[in-house]
Amino acid sequence: MAIQEETSPLLPLKHALPPVDDTADLEAIIRDEVPAMYRLAYPVVLTYVLELTPGLVSLVLVGQMAAEDTKRFVDAAALSVMYLNLTALSVGIGLATAMDTLCAQAYGAGNIRHIGLYLQTGAVVLSAAFVPIFLANFYCADILIFLNQPEDVAVLSGEFSRVLAFGLPFLYAYELLKKVLQAQNIALPMLYSAILCNMVNLVTGYVLVNHTSCGYLGAAISRTLGNMSLPLSLVPYFYKKDRLAFWPGWQLHAAVQGVPEFVYFGLAGMLMMVFEWWSYEIIALLAGLLPNAIVAIGANAVLVNITATVYMFYLGIAVAGNIRVGNALGSNRPKRAKVAAAVATILAGGVSVMTGLCVFAFRYMYPRVFTQDSAMIALAAQVAVVVAGFQLVDGLNAAIQGALRGCGLQNYGAAINFVSYLLFGLPVGYLFEFSFAWGLPGLWIGMTLGYTFAGVCGAYVLIKHNWQTLADAAQARANSKCD
Repeated sequence: MAIQEETSPLLPLKHALPPVDDTADLEAIIRDEVPAMYRLAYPVVLTYVLELTPGLVSLVLVGQMAAEDTKRFVDAAALSVMYLNLTALSVGIGLATAMDTLCAQAYGAGNIRHIGLYLQTGAVVLSAAFVPIFLANFYCADILIFLNQPEDVAVLSGEFSRVLAFGLPFLYAYELLKKVLQAQNIALPMLYSAILCNMVNLVTGYVLVNHTSCGYLGAAISRTLGNMSLPLSLVPYFYKKDRLAFWPGWQLHAAVQGVPEFVYFGLAGMLMMVFEWWSYEIIALLAGLLPNAIVAIGANAVLVNITATVYMFYLGIAVAGNIRVGNALGSNRPKRAKVAAAVATILAGGVSVMTGLCVFAFRYMYPRVFTQDSAMIALAAQVAVVVAGFQLVDGLNAAIQGALRGCGLQNYGAAINFVSYLLFGLPVGYLFEFSFAWGLPGLWIGMTLGYTFAGVCGAYVLIKHNWQTLADAAQARANSKCD
């Protein structure tokens, strides 16, 4: 028996539909899916953690530079990073989630070259989206001043954002290539790229910020260089001819024809992401309305950073579940797809219990990593009791939403997130925070209820859908293109 490399796909590369065998018993399917998800999830988790790091490194580099008014530069960099997240990353990466459905299902159906067509369609869509995104970031200062941000900080943020904007095309290209490989159950190359990106970001950032006249803009330049390294470092992976089996040659006409379908899934996926990201930004704004605003904002920032970090574990499992569900539906195995969704949810639930226990057990320790202010530490530790419980619903919800993407049900996910986070969780949190005078814990209780509601609704959608119908739709999509 040939030994499979870790960079090799878990499914055979061929154009004809693979033989359909959906008659395996439940135990056999679980024995297949658990190790397959593990092989996918662990490098994906590490990759996403490393992809989260450059933004934090940028703030640390600016905060450590020798300047008379460091706080103003840190505020500007932080505002720029938040602005980039909301205007560029949530939009571009959100649109790219269409690949989660389309590529995974095409690969499951054995139509490997359709993945190359989706890559070209994604390039067309993101190129078009980049124009307004670039303009929004290029004129960041004017927009922030219009939104009544302090003019001096807004001007500095605008300069920072202009530099970051030049790295966005490379980041989008990497995101598309990442989806292409993940759909084929390949995850390790992106881990190596993320490691290289962090090395470039850290080394060049340190030199530019501390040993050149670039000052705080050195952190933006280094992050842009890091983003450039991401897709470029993947190029050597494709040197082997068999790793380009998905590439059908340039087919621009077919790629443009696929734009409506791509936008349909991508726009819904983008909204899923945007509604979730907005909810965290609104939490920060509501924390600032409390009487002890400075303490509340600081404690909330600690908890958001902890939650964002541990979320990478759930996201890794969600991506693995997304891929396995999509592969199974594409190969017309609805029973396996349904089991894969359940396995991913159970795995995410188990991991979230462990992370929740850690958040609770170390609630007095990790705030000290971010601040030495005793009041902030005390409040963060108090609210961490609620945040520990939040981890369970966050993990389960992540896996369920991954399954929704694998099924092509992003439109349900977008609607659920809008209602659960913005119309239910945040208003209830506001009520608990102010009317019940529970303060910051009340706000997080509201969000926990909102995420619980989202998870229940998402699970209901998955349970009530006919999985054979989902498999038929996946087959129709996967076989609708011409080579």
